[in-house]
Amino acid sequence: MTLYTEIDSCDVISFDMFDTLVVRKVATPEDVFQLVGHLSDTGDFVSIRKNAQKEAFIQMQIDGRREITLSDIYRHLPPDVGDADTLQALEEKLEIELCVVNPVMFDAFQYALKQKKRVIVTTDMYLDARTIKAILSRCGYTDYSKLYVSAEEQKTKRDSGELFQHILADMNVSPDRMLHIGDNLIGDVAMARRHGVQAHHYVEPSKAASHEDAPQWIHNSVTRSFIDGCHNGFQLQHPEDCSTEEYFWRQLGYRFAGPLHHGFLSWIAKTAKNDNIDRILFVSRDGYLLNTMYEQLFGDISHQYLYGSRTAFAAPLITADNFEDYLPLLTSGYARLSLFEFFNRFLLPLPDIDLIRECGLRGYEDIVDDVGTHVKIVTLFRRMKQIIINKAAQTREAAFAYIQDAVNNARKVAFIDIGWEASCQELFEQIVHQVNPDVEITGYYMALLDTPTLRERQKQMTLKGWLCSPGHQRTTQGLLSTHRAILELFFTAPHRSVVGFHSENGTIQPTFAPDNGNDDTQAKYVNLLNEGIQQFTKDFAAVQNEYHLPLSLGDIIRPIEQLVTKPTLEQATRIGDLYNFDGWSHTKNRIAFYAYPPTMRHILSPRYKSTWTAGLKRRLRNKPFHKWLWKNFERK
Repeated sequence: MTLYTEIDSCDVISFDMFDTLVVRKVATPEDVFQLVGHLSDTGDFVSIRKNAQKEAFIQMQIDGRREITLSDIYRHLPPDVGDADTLQALEEKLEIELCVVNPVMFDAFQYALKQKKRVIVTTDMYLDARTIKAILSRCGYTDYSKLYVSAEEQKTKRDSGELFQHILADMNVSPDRMLHIGDNLIGDVAMARRHGVQAHHYVEPSKAASHEDAPQWIHNSVTRSFIDGCHNGFQLQHPEDCSTEEYFWRQLGYRFAGPLHHGFLSWIAKTAKNDNIDRILFVSRDGYLLNTMYEQLFGDISHQYLYGSRTAFAAPLITADNFEDYLPLLTSGYARLSLFEFFNRFLLPLPDIDLIRECGLRGYEDIVDDVGTHVKIVTLFRRMKQIIINKAAQTREAAFAYIQDAVNNARKVAFIDIGWEASCQELFEQIVHQVNPDVEITGYYMALLDTPTLRERQKQMTLKGWLCSPGHQRTTQGLLSTHRAILELFFTAPHRSVVGFHSENGTIQPTFAPDNGNDDTQAKYVNLLNEGIQQFTKDFAAVQNEYHLPLSLGDIIRPIEQLVTKPTLEQATRIGDLYNFDGWSHTKNRIAFYAYPPTMRHILSPRYKSTWTAGLKRRLRNKPFHKWLWKNFERK
């Protein structure tokens, strides 16, 4: 029997209040106490508030009463905490502000009213009726017949259900003609049924969808509580589609990537202002959404989405004098690339077949998967030196013009990328300084890895890392480095990699890499991820500004650490099935999954590669034969 059918069969419909009609924008009710302490600058107010409530309960029992009130609780605060009346008023104010409507129950509430049912609200709560009515009104609940609050009635649902007996008499209704709807199995269901009242157990989507390997962490900061509270609200907005693929990617963006983007952008805005930056460039593809969100959240500094990549910035710099310096880049990432793919990813003309054979190769489909074959590729590129130099010269004018226009006469430019060794910035700076040597460029990165290459670059370049820089946050750095593929998934764009620039109808346009065979999938999931990220920022920015919430590293990283190291089966499967997400490493002869499906064909064949070990292991859990295969035939 559905909820609406149950409503049709009764005359009086009773709705529980908290976690049924309304939900708080924090993870747990106790987090309201934490926010009171945060806003009043009152030490460990959570412990103080809980102890006061315990003492109020003891006094209630001594007095022979059935319920405490908020005033009872605040009368038991230690005298040195502060003014009790002021703190109580703050808690009442926050309870009103932090409650939001539950759309599922709102619809049921409105349905009951339309069916001419007598609708009442019943709650076990120490708040007074005035505060409860203010919450209901703010959330759009009106026209109910009566409100029953345990603190006012001095009767409860939870203890013996005597509040139900009181309601039956007060409403003059027989038990079988009354339906109570609530989330608590004891107070809302068992006690209602004990008194003959019909009961419907409401379960929030977030709780209904939970399972044994779902992420679990302690909410040890008021900000993290708000983040998870926002996520609970997001789930309530999508109660019907929480098992769909579309919902998965939106909530992945909302819960994990959203806080990461928000924190990174806040740091960029603050740091750029302190550094007197007058132009911010969000480099593709990592900066696609960052650029849009910066405009929405800040936008106080001139900024632009900068199309580019190592390939696009390196190609126009190649000359006869420095050809050997760029040869390692031209021939890098060669695992199982065919000769055709080597040239296609740089949009270079294919060499003559006779030249290929002179270099010891057989044809365009030769696969480069060992050092010996790679040496032959290097020889071939050297034989094609002049052709490559000519191609570079053709793209130089367009590339230099595009970058000059992007810098836009600025003197201090911020180059935004997520990480990891500033190789793209190094090439970008070489172009900029040929155009205008006076421009100062500072790289802002989500994370910088402590490597010899980066330390060398730091001698010549100005680099700043948000989450970690060389010599700092080594634990975080290891996490980010090991799982960088997942993090790069959070920062990407629904377009292919940029490999160069060209002039089109009088304007300079980016030249994109050829279709890698997964572009439609990429665009779909990136767009869904971005929707979730933007929704989180919209939801969280409002409460962050209202309550001056600090966003710490732990608030952002701990859930991501849970995701990448101990994913749920759904996370491991849906993310793991993505392949060739990085256009640079794509080859038709090697399919790079995040965590490839656990079949013998994928495990044994060198054509398949997994970049996310934790995801793959989760998929193989409880499959002994597959675990044996993984242990014995793992391919790096």
